[in-house]
Parts: sequence; C-alpha cells; structure tokens
Amino acid sequence: MISKINPFFITAALASVSVSFYLYSLFRKKLNDKIPTEWKKIGKIKTLFVFPLKSGHFLEVDVAECSKVGLKTMKTSKNLQLRDRSFAVYGEKDLTIKNGTTIPSLVTIRISIHDENHITLDAPQMETLYVRIPYRRDDNKTFIKTELRDTMETIDCGDEAARWLSQKIKQADSGYRLGYYHANEPIWETRYSKKPYYYIFPDSISGLYSFLTSILLVNQASVNDLNDRAPVEDFPAVIFRPNIVVDGPEPYDEDNWKWIKIGEDVILKNIKNCTRCVSTTIDPDNGIRYPEREPLRTLSKYRLNKGPEKAPLMGIHLEVKKTGLIKIGDPILIA
Repeated sequence: MISKINPFFITAALASVSVSFYLYSLFRKKLNDKIPTEWKKIGKIKTLFVFPLKSGHFLEVDVAECSKVGLKTMKTSKNLQLRDRSFAVYGEKDLTIKNGTTIPSLVTIRISIHDENHITLDAPQMETLYVRIPYRRDDNKTFIKTELRDTMETIDCGDEAARWLSQKIKQADSGYRLGYYHANEPIWETRYSKKPYYYIFPDSISGLYSFLTSILLVNQASVNDLNDRAPVEDFPAVIFRPNIVVDGPEPYDEDNWKWIKIGEDVILKNIKNCTRCVSTTIDPDNGIRYPEREPLRTLSKYRLNKGPEKAPLMGIHLEVKKTGLIKIGDPILIA
C-alpha cells in the first residue's frame, strides 16, 4: 500500500528549494566582483540624505563623505561629523533598537551638531537637549539587538538623554535610552540569527545601525511612477529613507544596475532590491501615518518581491567599494 505524503513536508520542501534557489542567485550575483572599466552615464544626484538617528529625522545635505559604513556630513569649524545611523533609540529592558514601525514619532526627532563635543536633540513640544558625545568605557557599553536580531555594541549616552527620549515617546521618565556608535566599523556579538537567507552577505556591506547595507539609493522616476498610481498623496522620496536620490533614469531601471559610479571616485555595488515595511507609511514631518496604509498599499499591487521576503520593493541596497566625496549634481554612471 502506498502511504500518503504529509502536505506539511511537501510545503516545507518547496520552501527550502525556493530559499536555496534565491541564495544561489544571490551567490552568482556576488561572484562577479571585479570593478568594471567602462561606464555609461544615466543621470545625476538629485538629493542626499543623512539620518544621524536611526528612524529619526533627516538632514538634507549638498555634499557628503561616502565611507564604507555610510554617508557622513562634512567637517566644519566645529570639527564634528554626523554619520548615517550612528545613533539609535533602544529599549531599557529588552535592549532592542526601536524604529518607526512601532514608534512613528521617532521620525520627528532631530539630531544636530552643537559643538565639537555635543549634539542637540530636538522634537516638537520638547525643549532642546544638549548631549555630550560619549567616550567608550567599560561601564557605558552594551550590546543591543537589531531588526535582524544581530547584536551590536553601543555606547550609552546617559540618563538625561534617556529621560528626554522616554518623555517624548511615552511621557515617562524611563523606558528608552540613546545609544551611540563610536567606531568606524560594526562591532558584532552575533550575526544574522533570525533570517537565514541573509547569511550570504558579507560584513563589508554593513552600515552602522542601518538595515543590511550602508547605502540606500532611490530613483526619483520610480517614486514619480508610484505617485501616479497612488490614489491620494504626492509622496516625497524621503519616506523611503534613501541616502541617495537619483534623477534621470527610467522608473525602476535601478533594478537592473550591477555597478554604480558617482563622480570620479565613488564606486558602489548593487546588493539587492530593498523590501519595504510599514515605516514608509509615516509622514516624515509629523510622525502621523498616511491614510489607507499608503503608499505601501499601492506599491504592493505591482512591485512585490519574488524572493523569500514577500514585501513590496522600492530602491536598492548598495555596498561601498570605493570611498570619496559626492555632491548634488554629480553624474551617475552604471556598468
């Protein structure tokens, strides 16, 4: 007698094959790691964004330093640079980084330079707080968890910053703390413990507290196409929290780029499309969610990822292969 096959095992086997094929495709893409010598111009830089606080408000800049771990503001007379996603809000009890998905009001918190040793925290209905950049000591360092359940080192910014954040987020004196990334490369305790299909990516692609890679690029024409399809709002590119917005290419042409050159020096490699979550439904000016789960709802109708992550796509994750300065108007070349 032929025994029946449990449907659960069939489903599991198909899922395993799907993930394996996805990993194999990514691996083949990574094999071609030789920097090209011939380039084609397809556009220019429209906008540059630095997000000093993960899920916090943006800084729009004219010129930035493109480092291995993300964009940095230029040094000024105050001799302090703000680095992309170098600060993060984390839970006092669970030691987990918080983001706009669960705390939309984070997008209204601004970090600025005050002097060579201090930043300022600002937010609506809150007094400005001056925070000294902490030095790394044994009594103020800890490990906090990221979205991928990695654990990374952070330097705590003190009780006064913790009270300010807790008041802003939940009108309490405790619950949230501010962490700072002091080093120029990530310091890990564990890696990729939650989503196994991220194992294939090397440490070299990582930013500081950014998700997956150090640079995210969005094509303005792709955002324009989304706006043409969406029923209500005219959504700005910044809701997708890109570091670089390009002008010139056709919508979604960025999906096909393998290598990107900016100006004379900076070279980037396309790692994968960026899958989007509900943090894109938050108005960056006031922290209020857009109605009807837009623009994610519209994007889901025509831009769903075909890999293991069943989520809509907008933008591309990039690895920095060659560093340098980039500025508004710089030519974008591809290979």
